[in-house]
Amino acid sequence: MDNIKIAFVVTMHQSEKISPYGLMLIDRCLNSIRESVSVCEYKVFLFDNSSTEKIDLSKYSDMNISYTYVEDQTLRGLTGTWNDGVIAAFDEGYDKVFMVSDDVIFNGSINYLLMASNDDDVIYGPLCQPGGMYQNPTGTHPQISDEPIQEIRDITGTGEVDEIPTSGQLLGGWLFGFTNKFYEKYKRDDGYMFNPGEKYLWGSQECEFQLRLWKKGVKSYIVGLAWIYHEKQRSWKYHEGYGYATREDRDEFMRIKAEDYMKWKIKMETPHHMGGKKIENN
Repeated sequence: MDNIKIAFVVTMHQSEKISPYGLMLIDRCLNSIRESVSVCEYKVFLFDNSSTEKIDLSKYSDMNISYTYVEDQTLRGLTGTWNDGVIAAFDEGYDKVFMVSDDVIFNGSINYLLMASNDDDVIYGPLCQPGGMYQNPTGTHPQISDEPIQEIRDITGTGEVDEIPTSGQLLGGWLFGFTNKFYEKYKRDDGYMFNPGEKYLWGSQECEFQLRLWKKGVKSYIVGLAWIYHEKQRSWKYHEGYGYATREDRDEFMRIKAEDYMKWKIKMETPHHMGGKKIENN
């Protein structure tokens, strides 16, 4: 991947009421990017959705990070940061861009995803551990796996609207990406990649995006050797009328999540999964 430049678009939020662990999540996410990405030059486009406590960027002075603080996150939501990040990345000459949730922790297998994502008509995503995806009614999802898989799997559907709640054949919005030529071919008439409508400010934008583009011949692929930990925390989200848990409940939840991560961390970071191995069917 000589001279390939990759951008990561990450959205974060820290506040006692909505996401008291936001700074911890983004710290783990950024550190994992720093420690894991080894096959390309990269930049992180970090959007802070109205946090009440700011991130200390000096901790990441050795990383290439563009930081944007969003004063009022309710205006354009998560979708706004995705659209801004994609446009900024490609305006700066990056070759590929990946949307990354702040509750994702990379390991070396991320390099398989970065290396394999070359087709200009494909959206790419990885596998994750059980518990890292919302499951469909059958209790499964194609991105859930107990181990990496030596294949690149096509999960493309027909693009019918009723596939969203039933098929499970959609890449999750926690980590997916595409090339700059993909953007030029398939961006909306307004120049955005994702639908900026109010319906999609905080959720389902990755679903609308894939369903819309499947009808134009775009494919959704899972790179099976990329097996990434996803905590499913959603600290970027603006909760309108949300019934907030107590601090004690949230502390217990985070303790359980920490134990789950340590269980999977050992398995995910074995030498076989650390990157650099040729993807045979790419």
